[in-house]
Amino acid sequence: VGVHVAQALEAAHEKHIIHRNVSPESILIRSQDKVAKLGDMMLAKALEGIKAKQITRPGELVGNIAYMAPERTKSDVEADTRADLYGLGATLYALLTGKPPFEGKTLVETIAQIRQSDPIPPKKFQLSIPDKFQDVVMMLLAKRPELRYQTPGQAARALEQVAKYQGMTI
Repeated sequence: VGVHVAQALEAAHEKHIIHRNVSPESILIRSQDKVAKLGDMMLAKALEGIKAKQITRPGELVGNIAYMAPERTKSDVEADTRADLYGLGATLYALLTGKPPFEGKTLVETIAQIRQSDPIPPKKFQLSIPDKFQDVVMMLLAKRPELRYQTPGQAARALEQVAKYQGMTI
């Protein structure tokens, strides 16, 4: 799932598009070959060219908050593809642990955790998670965008290495 979604984000990145709502609900698994497809492009945004325009109001939070990158929770920061990579990390975290990295009792509490708290490493919930996989997920969940993978291609290659190491076919 991670490799396929990272590849989809790479294709969007090449066209200067950010998805802005990578979450478990936006991923579909094709039944005949089990390929994961990234859907729900309703909030996608072009970053340049004639289609690059403001589609939300300043300060408006759109998308699934639990999978939102810290910078997307701030009205004065422009998000880029690295915010989608955070969403991929949060989605993989949920697939591994059964819950998103942060869950507050209120929206404000959830946003505060996303901005300030470190996620509990997935191995605390599931010991069988390979260290290399956990490392990739935790890097995707870095608070600061410059500490994450810088492109979806980099994330895809890291996830491909994890899959090959585990003997999986992609």
